[in-house]
Amino acid sequence: MTYETVAVSGRTITRPTRVEGTVGGGAVGALPANMFPVSTYPDFAPGGGEPVGLPHDDLPIGYHRGHIFARALGGVNSAFNLVPMPQAINNGDWATMERALTNAHAAVAMLPVRIYFRAELAYAHPNAGDPTIPNSVSAWGYQLPILAPGAGLVAARTVALSTAIAGGIPNRIYRINPPSNFSAAGDQPFVFTGPQNTAFQNVVNAFNIWAGAPVPGGGNTGGTPVGGRGDPPAGIVPGPYAFLDVLEDGAVGPGLIAGLNAAFGAAVLPPAGLNYPAGGAVKRNNQNFAVGFTQDQKRLIRLANRWLNTGRLTSDNLWFDNQRRLLPSETEIDHIIPVGAAAGNSSNFYWNAQVTSKSYNNQKGNNLDAVFQANYMAAPAVGAGAPIKRVRRRTNRYTPY
Repeated sequence: MTYETVAVSGRTITRPTRVEGTVGGGAVGALPANMFPVSTYPDFAPGGGEPVGLPHDDLPIGYHRGHIFARALGGVNSAFNLVPMPQAINNGDWATMERALTNAHAAVAMLPVRIYFRAELAYAHPNAGDPTIPNSVSAWGYQLPILAPGAGLVAARTVALSTAIAGGIPNRIYRINPPSNFSAAGDQPFVFTGPQNTAFQNVVNAFNIWAGAPVPGGGNTGGTPVGGRGDPPAGIVPGPYAFLDVLEDGAVGPGLIAGLNAAFGAAVLPPAGLNYPAGGAVKRNNQNFAVGFTQDQKRLIRLANRWLNTGRLTSDNLWFDNQRRLLPSETEIDHIIPVGAAAGNSSNFYWNAQVTSKSYNNQKGNNLDAVFQANYMAAPAVGAGAPIKRVRRRTNRYTPY
């Protein structure tokens, strides 16, 4: 294996650039639960050993800890042999290549030839603003004469593969070239323009005024985040999208909606009046939950989530998702107070929304977050594939470059 060490945003990143191997030898053991790609350990100084413990930067949800040289082909479990790999590629093109090389190895087992593998990885182009993920990966498998074992094997294999690749097709078993981009679809950051930032900031500013305004029946909000308009019950902290509830106000909502639509060049919200009754403050805690959040609400929440997270879909959940980046296919809009929660008082107001992974939302079920967390953390971890249980806030990821 060869690797490079680069400085990005004031941090040192080590990442593999070439991995070679001889196909065969049988699959190695299961990937340890605490082994991650070396690129996710910022400031790790390679010195012959493996990085230890949890990485500083977790894989985005929807990526695997992908072996470059597969275990099934004889590849080792090493942080230097792992990269963040989208699930679709790991289970798609990469799996197809592994099967082809496995079959080829079995076919020549009794012949004086072997199957040799090489992958070349590049990171030069901005890739989802994340220098840990290769944006260009080429891989080859070649049937070549058996090379003499010993100290010169690695160098001889490199020369033999380079010669074969430069020579073209003869004896090639498989190729992934043109290169594959390991940045999953939808993982690129959304870059907000000045007018788009202003449109969202106007909503925040209006909410700050609106939340402190008098409410029907006298008095004021008393510091509650939503200003008496569908307030969350006692003990429930409103979610990060509570500021969008100002759009419910018949006086200021239509203008804010028009500003968002104008800034984004397309209707990102339903027309004024649809789901936003006129007349100011409205409580909708007892509404029909057969539909839950509307598609319009979900679209706006996803957009607001990107605005709050430098353009990337990011989980709002700390302890389970570790506030990791999310692929669109792995994203769900979760009710903080579930529709079927025993505590009741659920709502389709924005204060009751949070962006999470599908895994979290499905396992949480009708439990409140605190109840699910207590049950989950108390349950024993079983098997090598059991999740690593920790409560740890993510570090700031890299500045897009």
